[in-house]
Amino acid sequence: MATSYSNPGGSGDRTSIIKVYAITVGGGSYSDLVNGVTNDNSFWFSSASGSIVEFWFSSQKIIDEAKFYQQIVSTHGDWKWQGSNDRITWTDIGGTFTLGTATLQTLTTLSGNTTAYVFYRIFQTSGSASPFTYVHEFEFKIDEGGTTSYANTLGSGDRTGLISITSSGISLGGGAITDILDGSLASEMWWGVAAAAGNWIVFDFGSAYIVQQARFIFNSTSNSGDWKFQGSADNSVWTDLSGTITLGLQVITCLGGFESNTNAYRYYRLLGVSGNRANTHYELEFEFMVASSVYTPPASSNERTSLSVSLG
Repeated sequence: MATSYSNPGGSGDRTSIIKVYAITVGGGSYSDLVNGVTNDNSFWFSSASGSIVEFWFSSQKIIDEAKFYQQIVSTHGDWKWQGSNDRITWTDIGGTFTLGTATLQTLTTLSGNTTAYVFYRIFQTSGSASPFTYVHEFEFKIDEGGTTSYANTLGSGDRTGLISITSSGISLGGGAITDILDGSLASEMWWGVAAAAGNWIVFDFGSAYIVQQARFIFNSTSNSGDWKFQGSADNSVWTDLSGTITLGLQVITCLGGFESNTNAYRYYRLLGVSGNRANTHYELEFEFMVASSVYTPPASSNERTSLSVSLG
């Protein structure tokens, strides 16, 4: 399917499927930028430099154009688009451009992008943003870039009755380990200070599912040691999926690098490698970019031969 503003995530009220984060905002709710209203006077930039607006999607998306709506013509300096799958390493998409040259500005520097990302951001490379106009909306010429999603049943929301969770070495200062699967971002669980190495949390999906990324959501930033994400068919032999990453340095810490993974596992594990857990933030939620259904292995060559003969 080709990219289009009418595809899911492109236009209209997308507040349930796109999280928005911004830096150097004058006022307003971040979600107003994707609420489908192109004339609400609620969000504006401060007159600062270094402004950033990030869009966190529920699955990998290909975006090759965007639209920007504002109240009056008022420029905001020079900006650039970037994409990322881990919110750490960002890849430039196109060159710089001046933002705000029209009340409805089509942003074409994304043209030609064929790479799918979970995170997109537009950031200010020079100049200052204008506080003298309301910024209304961003729309995206968009298409799916993968088959897994955080919006699928086992990906996010209350999964306490769907995924079994066990742990080792994870001492809690408060809450229950299942809090990270309950779909709530309320401050519930926090873990005690301890070495991370050898500690683990295992998620049992009940059947084999393909997962291509995971993310741990915290209420604030704090170094909680180095960890990696693994998969297993039998809860015994484990395969590394992600590289080692420090948890908690970002409010949403992504465990990725395996977005093209096609191996399905029943068990997934967060394994501590080194460093120490911190008790200065809450562990809010653990989510998976997961397939929508149980993995079904392809038919064997013998089965395919029998089928073709029976149909003949």
